[in-house]
Amino acid sequence: MKQNLRKLFSAAAAFALLAAGCTPQENSSSADNPTESVSQPDRQGDGGKEPDAQNFPVTLLSAESPAYVSDISSIFTERDLRNSYDEPIAVITCSGNSAAVTGSGASVNGSDITITDEGVYMISGTLNDGQILVNSSGKVQLVLDGASLSCSDSAPIYVQQAKKCFLTLAEGSENFVSDGSTYVYAQEGDNEPDAAIFSADSLTINGSGKLTVNGNYNEGITCKDDIVITSGSLHITSVCNGIKGKDYVAIAGGDITVEAGGDGIKSNNATDDGRGFVYVQDGTITVNAQEDGIQAETEFIAAGGTFHITSGGGIANAVPKQKDDFGGRGGFKNWGNYDETDTAEENSVSIKGIKAGTLLYISGGEFTIDAADDTLHSNTDICICGGKMEMQAGGDGVHADGLADFTGGTLCVTQSNEGIEAAGIRVSGDASLEVTASDDGFNASDGTSQGAMGTFSDGCALEISGGTVYVNADGDGLDSNGDLLVSGGTVIVDGPTNSGNGALDGNGSIYCTGGLLIAAGSSGMAEYPKGSQNTAVITLDSMAQGNTPVTICDADSKEIIRHTPTKTFNSFIISCPDLKDGETYTVYTDSTEIGSFTVEDTISYIGTVNGMNGGFHGGFPGGNHGNGMGGGRGERPQDMEIPTDENGNPSMPEGMRPPHGMEMPTDENGNPSMPEGMQPPHGGFRDRPNDQLSEN
Repeated sequence: MKQNLRKLFSAAAAFALLAAGCTPQENSSSADNPTESVSQPDRQGDGGKEPDAQNFPVTLLSAESPAYVSDISSIFTERDLRNSYDEPIAVITCSGNSAAVTGSGASVNGSDITITDEGVYMISGTLNDGQILVNSSGKVQLVLDGASLSCSDSAPIYVQQAKKCFLTLAEGSENFVSDGSTYVYAQEGDNEPDAAIFSADSLTINGSGKLTVNGNYNEGITCKDDIVITSGSLHITSVCNGIKGKDYVAIAGGDITVEAGGDGIKSNNATDDGRGFVYVQDGTITVNAQEDGIQAETEFIAAGGTFHITSGGGIANAVPKQKDDFGGRGGFKNWGNYDETDTAEENSVSIKGIKAGTLLYISGGEFTIDAADDTLHSNTDICICGGKMEMQAGGDGVHADGLADFTGGTLCVTQSNEGIEAAGIRVSGDASLEVTASDDGFNASDGTSQGAMGTFSDGCALEISGGTVYVNADGDGLDSNGDLLVSGGTVIVDGPTNSGNGALDGNGSIYCTGGLLIAAGSSGMAEYPKGSQNTAVITLDSMAQGNTPVTICDADSKEIIRHTPTKTFNSFIISCPDLKDGETYTVYTDSTEIGSFTVEDTISYIGTVNGMNGGFHGGFPGGNHGNGMGGGRGERPQDMEIPTDENGNPSMPEGMRPPHGMEMPTDENGNPSMPEGMQPPHGGFRDRPNDQLSEN
């Protein structure tokens, strides 16, 4: 049974059922008309055979979906969530350089107010240059009701000791806290307090009023324990970090705006188990930070909330990356070992959108992020199982040193250097990913040096078993330094227009066993999958313009598949359950027939596959299709030699050039030579004319 597919991400990857027509309908699809057709793919891969070690030598990711370890089950108490408060034991009325106290538990010395007893304190009026100091063994609640507090040489609110401190914003009130640009400490070597609002013990901010904090010395709000925010309207400006809780920062609501010269929101406990995390349950968070927007020493966890984050000035201040001019991280960078550390990573200042040390976990919420470097970054793992994200990155859209696991949610990376990069990348369930990248769209890489030719990395893999994926990449579309497997879902790649990259690129095996896979791009480095599901490899004699539809009709002239690549292409690879054994299919571009094929093997061909197909680690497929090399981890043919000129000296093949600004290595006599111990790539050198090389 055929049924309508839901729209993917854009006209470039949108499909609807169209079951009739003798030849492709002219002008029936364009970039402005998302009504291209395809038969219903088996999105979860049930129609394909599962890979096994014997038949399909792919290394599968063994790790389960990462789970956070932070205990958030009872993180918000009833009093944290309550905007009301008990009868105050004292009312503090500030007036310029002095204050008056009505009640008990507080004393005044000039413009300094000290609170010693447990209880609720109502604070109002203007304190020009003074401090509210809390030094109590009990729980203290400060209710700000039209308070304007400033201190020229210390923190206007300093919680030196308390079992817990509540800072409550009275309904309808507007409150202000501001410090000076220099602090004076009682003893040399002291460094506390160092924020306009500073607490040594647990701090909760709630209420329905407004609070403006100006941290002119260092930080806006700092707590050496934990910070909980459940309600209220907060606007924080600071020369360094905006909000910093050592043990954790937990947000359940409120409208929070942070303008920070350092990190926007931060938790920095790196020593105690179960600490150093940031958790957001709800609320609206707007951050404009010169460094990381949100930084968690261990885990960042989002179950809800609305986020608007700009870090490092956004992509307008993006740190230049070394352009991958010759075939991805598994490809030809230069002669000899290549150091993949980019400028941003060498920079001591981190300018990520959201950064986690151990796990970045998103199960809900809406995110808009503009980052000068990576938008989502984890030093270990990332798990996205829900939420809606729209991001633009000067670096990677999503980066994890370990596993990036997508099981749900919607993620759209509108601009990036590399869209998604991690040692292991896995897409399953109903995850919906759209990626635009100036380099690789997906890159399964563990960051180790690939040398000149690229090597197989056992710890790297890219697996797609469900969901929907659309990639628009100027570098490799889907790139794995290990194996690459598609076993389900819908995967559309509008790949590179240059011949130095490929829509699919694997240093190991590339297999497709189910789902729908379409990869369009240049044919110079095109690789294609093996597997139990039938695949068609279509190579055009010349480049087709972007927005040219490719249509496949069956023997009854019924249109079963149509896709319109957004960019120029001459390689079109498709694997799907609708290509049936023994059936004959005709392929059209626009209304022009370019050829037919009969499915007699799992790989069928139209056009001539050149010798560069298959990339560095391709094996030799069967079939009468020229001298192409298919996707798969094969050995370098024994008869492949380093190319030589007429004098027998090593040389680049005719029409091929090294990357922009590089020369062929030479020996002591000036003759071209390969560096010692280096072999030519499996499948030859990647061809990329100089006129297609980046000037970066």
